Amino acid sequence: MSKFLVYTSSKVLLPDSDTLQPATIVADVVTGKILSIYHAKIAKHDLQLPEDTVWFDAQDKVILPGLVE
Repeated sequence: MSKFLVYTSSKVLLPDSDTLQPATIVADVVTGKILSIYHAKIAKHDLQLPEDTVWFDAQDKVILPGLVE
């Protein structure tokens, strides 16, 4: 099982910004905690993560990291 989850979108609302922007977020599968945030939409082959990393490309849908419904 993968240790990482990656979420990427052209519309992410990050804690340090008031506007939507492209971003890629890497999270730990076990804890669900965010490990890193890249302020760009990064392609799967551009990150050096294990092959079994689970990758979600939300395309132009909004991602709100840390929002719990």
